[in-house]
Amino acid sequence: MTGFIIKLIAVLSMAVDHVGFAFELPTFTRVIGRLAFPLFAYLVAEGCTHTRNMNKYLRNLGIFAIISHAPFTWVLGLPLFPLYHTNIFFTLFLGVACCAAYKKIATLSANKILPLLPAIPLIYLGDVLRVDFGMVGVAVVFALFMAKEPIAKLAIILAAMYVLYWPHAWFFFGSVAALPILYFYNGKRGYEMKMAFYWFYPAHFALLGVMAWL
Repeated sequence: MTGFIIKLIAVLSMAVDHVGFAFELPTFTRVIGRLAFPLFAYLVAEGCTHTRNMNKYLRNLGIFAIISHAPFTWVLGLPLFPLYHTNIFFTLFLGVACCAAYKKIATLSANKILPLLPAIPLIYLGDVLRVDFGMVGVAVVFALFMAKEPIAKLAIILAAMYVLYWPHAWFFFGSVAALPILYFYNGKRGYEMKMAFYWFYPAHFALLGVMAWL
């Protein structure tokens, strides 16, 4: 299973989740949506491992975090400011920033601990900015980046989803449904539609906001 297929599954499950929230549909729509974050976190960590341009990766995530803020808060019924809750792009941005800092320092120093240190304030910033999934969400991206073995990555996701969702059993089981999907990931990128996935996030929130308003 290629990265493109996994990303498509993540986007569809996320859309179901947000439609369910916007129109107060039955809880199973929110359960389906729990599948999205572990898939996105895994693929973003993979991107940090293989990308040749971490600055461009961070730039794109930062730009779309800002673009998505207004439609995201509109659908959630939150004010633009102060920041009561910020979107998933902020979570992924901080996670990638942890990875970028690690890679940069690791190339300059042979010390094993020093490259890990910038991740501490960046993970904490996840709670300060009230990002989706908080500090755990940021830490998951970095932990998946640091893990080398596929089984270790799946174990990280299992542990993180337990922290995020238990004792909400249905949400937990919805999120760990990502594990068999990721098990069959073949490490290949597949069909490339990177910017389309970026744009889908703010666009679908804007559409949901208009539909709910109408």
